[in-house]
Amino acid sequence: MDNICEKNKILSLEKYNKLRSIYLEQDYKNDKLKIEKIEIIDNLTLRSTLSVTQYTPDLEDKFHLSSVTAFTYSQQMSIIAVLLDLNKETKDKELYLNKVDLKMSRQITKKTISLETKILYSKVRNGYKFYNIENNFEDGSFIFKGTGTIEI
Repeated sequence: MDNICEKNKILSLEKYNKLRSIYLEQDYKNDKLKIEKIEIIDNLTLRSTLSVTQYTPDLEDKFHLSSVTAFTYSQQMSIIAVLLDLNKETKDKELYLNKVDLKMSRQITKKTISLETKILYSKVRNGYKFYNIENNFEDGSFIFKGTGTIEI
C-alpha cells in the first residue's frame, strides 16, 4: 500500500471529501437536546438533566453524544451558573471563554443525560470576574474544564 501521507504532496479535494466528517461540517446542527430540569445544588453547583430529542445517527446508525453538542451545552450551563452567581435576572453581558480542557473518557449513548456544572473558583480584578468552571457529563464520561471572564 502506498503511503498517502508523503511529504510535500497536496491532498486532493476529492480525497478530502472521501475522508471528511460530514457530521462536523453540517449534521451536528440537527442534534437537539432539551433541558428537562436544572437543580441548584448550592451557589456553586447546578445539576441538569438533558434529553435527546433529535440526532443524526452515526455510521453504525446509532446515537452517541458528540463532543460538539456536549460543548454547546457545557457553555450554555456555564453562562447560566455565572449569571446566577452574579445575581442577574437576564443575560446582559458576554462571558468570554479563555481556555478549555476537554476529556472524553467514555462514549455517551444514553438519551437522558446528566450534567453537573460547578464553579470551581472565581475572583474579581480590574472590573472583571474570572471563573474556573467544570462541566461533568454522566459521572465523568465527558469533563470540560474552562476559564472565562465577564465584565462586572
